Amino acid sequence: VSIQPSELAKLAAIFFLATYFSERRKKHRLKRVHKVKPRWQKLYDAFVDVTLPALMVIFWIVLILIQPHFSGAVIMGLVMVFMFITEGFSVKILMRGAAILLFILLIAAVLLMVIGPIVTSQSIGDFVETRFAHVINRLATFANPEEANPDEVRQVEQARIALGSGGLFGVGLGRSVQKLNWLPESHNDFILAIIGEELGFVGTFICLLLFILFFVFGVVVTVRAATPMTTMIAAGYTFLITIQALLNFGVATHILPTTGISLPFFSYGGTANFFFMLAGGMILCVSKSGKQEDSEIAQFLEPEKAKPRRVRAQKARMM
Repeated sequence: VSIQPSELAKLAAIFFLATYFSERRKKHRLKRVHKVKPRWQKLYDAFVDVTLPALMVIFWIVLILIQPHFSGAVIMGLVMVFMFITEGFSVKILMRGAAILLFILLIAAVLLMVIGPIVTSQSIGDFVETRFAHVINRLATFANPEEANPDEVRQVEQARIALGSGGLFGVGLGRSVQKLNWLPESHNDFILAIIGEELGFVGTFICLLLFILFFVFGVVVTVRAATPMTTMIAAGYTFLITIQALLNFGVATHILPTTGISLPFFSYGGTANFFFMLAGGMILCVSKSGKQEDSEIAQFLEPEKAKPRRVRAQKARMM
């Protein structure tokens, strides 16, 4: 079984950000944030609330890029942006944090340009061109398919043939021709094309409808979550699975460049589906909490926030 560290990193990043934001929210509510000079307090809060967690996730993204797994890094970047938007930071805090982050990244880029050639014995441009040659070729092929090598557009053309030959109801389950060594990665990245060939437009639409229903269910769970942390967890995992499914649909229909993005729950993959099922399980776990602040999941994730109302009322009377 192949292990994809990027799949684990996606789940870990969401859980990390949800936990981090929850702890920072708690410290702000209890006024336990670290105090600095008044003129630096806003910048310090923006750094700790926005810049620091972003740097931690960006570090993971860089490791995924070095792997290299460009599409995984893109999805993780989208997830990070979504989590920051979902947290509900004010525009001013986001702008301050983004400015500090940009300043740090510029310094890191300058240092990399100076130290990189010494360590790798080649310029940064040559390193990027060598490391991400496959990404550059795919983007060039997507932009100018007529000028591309026939072997480079073969996968897209065969996927288009598979989707077109399926018609309205398909050729029948298990009767696909394109999956017999005609369409590369037909069991993984381009499984949607085989679904379209065997089950037709109806089967493809049902597949899309399933992800729409999953998204709606995830939104309902997010809205009904008992605590801010469970809200972030449900929203993050719902977004992760939905955006990856949409990107896979875009690749299979040639709306987006070809990438190594699998279709959640459908594509054949080692640890990918395991982590997708784990994400779905977390959403179901949050759904069990509902609006009940004394639920087990809420107490486990945020014990102080989710204490039973009766206990909080007794403490209030004692005070």
